[in-house]
Amino acid sequence: MKAQGLSGGFSPVRKLTLLYVTAFSSIAAMAIVGQILIQSMLAQQKHDAYVVNIAGRQRMLSQKLSKSALALASPSDPLNRDVRRRELTDVVKLWERSHLGLQLGDEQLQLPGENSAGVRHMFAKIEAPHREMLAAAKGLLVSSDSLEAARQLRLILENESKFLPGMDQIVFQYSSESSERVHGVAHLEALLLAVTLLILALEGLFVFRPAARKLRRTIEELWDTEDRLRREKAVVERLLASSQQPPVAAQTSRPKPLPSLGIVKG
Repeated sequence: MKAQGLSGGFSPVRKLTLLYVTAFSSIAAMAIVGQILIQSMLAQQKHDAYVVNIAGRQRMLSQKLSKSALALASPSDPLNRDVRRRELTDVVKLWERSHLGLQLGDEQLQLPGENSAGVRHMFAKIEAPHREMLAAAKGLLVSSDSLEAARQLRLILENESKFLPGMDQIVFQYSSESSERVHGVAHLEALLLAVTLLILALEGLFVFRPAARKLRRTIEELWDTEDRLRREKAVVERLLASSQQPPVAAQTSRPKPLPSLGIVKG
């Protein structure tokens, strides 16, 4: 009986502990999963910022390439041709590298090279004018003939008008996709919050509420047991007290002392 009482006393405690551990573990798991998803999306947003920045710079570099080519081919330019040639060389290298990095990825430029199907289609549309501008700029750098330089310059200017609108569309598409991912993060956070609140509600209904009822019943049983033990103790104490008192019959059976007889002396 005593072993059963101890086992019955410890079983609710173990069950309650298991319920609490399960409840808090599920909440912790939701928090960890949410943080992993959000951190990965924030990292994607960081890459998106670099991509949009580099794509916007490509538009500026294409215009700078045309201006540097015009300056290099102009005989009246006040700066030295070597200075203009170095300037055009730097622009061509950066423009070409950024164009490839946006499509294939570049670790140093922090470009992932992970484009959507729409962006890849847009790059395919501007590939021909980009290739024509790049070849003409490189030809202009090594050309010493004024007629050839004029032809290369004309190719650059003609293809620039085709490249710029396409590059503008790519920048807009990158920005639009980045905005959609931002909205996706907001929706994910709202979903995680809703799921967490749902889990808390279910745990309160199916875990904490039954546990509180079980705990209340256990406490009431302990109070009842304490009252019963207190009453039993009082009964035992009364029995012990009555057993220590002498019986009434023993008190009445004692012989009474005889009265003393007086002797008359003569």
